[in-house]
Amino acid sequence: LAADAADHDAAIAWYAEAIELAPDVRGLYDEALQRIDEFLARGLFDQDASRARGFARRAEHMLDERMRRWPDAAPPVARGRIQLLVGTAEMHAGHPSEAKEHFEASLASAETPDALLQLGLLEERTGDPREALRLYRRALDLTPNEDPGDALQRARILEHLGDAYRMAEEADQARRMYRQSLEAWERLQPMLQAGPGLARLQVRRGVLLDRLGEREPARHAFQEAMTAAPQMRETYATVLAHLVSAEAVDLELATEVFRQSMRQLTLQAEWKVYFALWVKAIAARAGGEVSADVEMVLREQADASGWSGRLAAFGIGDLPYGELLEAAGTEGEETEAHFYEGARRLADGDATGARQLFERVLATRMVGFYEYTMAQQLLRP
Repeated sequence: LAADAADHDAAIAWYAEAIELAPDVRGLYDEALQRIDEFLARGLFDQDASRARGFARRAEHMLDERMRRWPDAAPPVARGRIQLLVGTAEMHAGHPSEAKEHFEASLASAETPDALLQLGLLEERTGDPREALRLYRRALDLTPNEDPGDALQRARILEHLGDAYRMAEEADQARRMYRQSLEAWERLQPMLQAGPGLARLQVRRGVLLDRLGEREPARHAFQEAMTAAPQMRETYATVLAHLVSAEAVDLELATEVFRQSMRQLTLQAEWKVYFALWVKAIAARAGGEVSADVEMVLREQADASGWSGRLAAFGIGDLPYGELLEAAGTEGEETEAHFYEGARRLADGDATGARQLFERVLATRMVGFYEYTMAQQLLRP
């Protein structure tokens, strides 16, 4: 009941007490471990890595006790998976060194494509594309090509290989990986109907086609993604974040995506602000003007309480960068303040100042943030 009510700490405390009362009931251990796995997998503690660590310690203690009592019965959650999930939380919280330790511990427990992929992504985002390439290749070697699930994983790994080659400035190899990933996604397309799965597939197709310079097919894929699952926020966020740093700046498409997202009644106010600011960043690169509806959304949100209201006020020029930065209460908010000030300076023609702000974004090590990835891409030669 506590877990269903999102009272995660109380849930695990009740499970621990139940196990203490009946230590020989294996089902109690299994249910508790599955709940902890669920909490971590949903990213509930991505901004609070200390809680993720605490849950991991509880899980490992339960695993130790379970394996001591039933050494021949495989647990429902492997030790390596717990380390992987905690590492992911550490990465999103801006602790790359701690994340790396957990990913390596996961791999020491069991070498899995998921752990290799996450460690590779961490290495890529912290500036070591060669090590990322090694890890991605190993992940690909361990991923068979026997069913749709395997094919999905291979498509993702191939795209990451393309990204790492691109960062390593090996354009031909990057294009080859992108083409292979695109072909893998397209083989999966007949198996998917309208819905989130098809939307994600079309988004990946759009990004890959854009990386390959096929602009019109890319635009069509993005439009198909929005049609497949119109209320899925992830689609709009991924497309707009990609367009912020895309090689070919497309303000017209960004405006279309923004307007489509605003029609979704379930879109939270904070995401309206982020999407509006991303369109402004795209306009800064394009040297164009944002549409009136972008400015209108920011004005509507500028009086809201909390961080998103301050970002909106900054976006319309009512809050200076210094005051925005002073209001930031977390490293994540500081990351965002640096990025949006960099985008503003870019719009003002101050490329040097923008670059300095984007470098400050990378210095925060908030590798799980959209703003970190966008800044890293914008700093590429």
